[in-house]
Amino acid sequence: MIFFKAKPKGNVSLTLVIVFTAVLISMGITLILTTVDYTFNSKVFNSNTVSKAKARSCIEDAISRIKANTSFTGSFTITFSDGNCTANVSNSPSPGIKNISVTGNYDSITYTETKKLDTNQLPFILSN
Repeated sequence: MIFFKAKPKGNVSLTLVIVFTAVLISMGITLILTTVDYTFNSKVFNSNTVSKAKARSCIEDAISRIKANTSFTGSFTITFSDGNCTANVSNSPSPGIKNISVTGNYDSITYTETKKLDTNQLPFILSN
């Protein structure tokens, strides 16, 4: 008499489904976490760029005020609908040199920059 041993049906398929599902879930979680990280970095980069642009706006405004009156010193603030910039213009110990310090604010990011403006030459020379 010959006996046949019954082969387990579906064990391999069930194991493959479980492993494949675990791999897909881990890939999905990785993709979600990566996307969240890229989104945050993108937002911070954008906020930094906008606050830098606001600071540069104050530099341009300070230069135009100095052009109109070369003895101009003082502080001013420009308010935008979504942030602001502040500039401080002071005389340098060197004659004809103005120090311009600006700060741009946007979405809790602050960008600060300092420049020197040489008013002894025409056109004025802006340097770091």
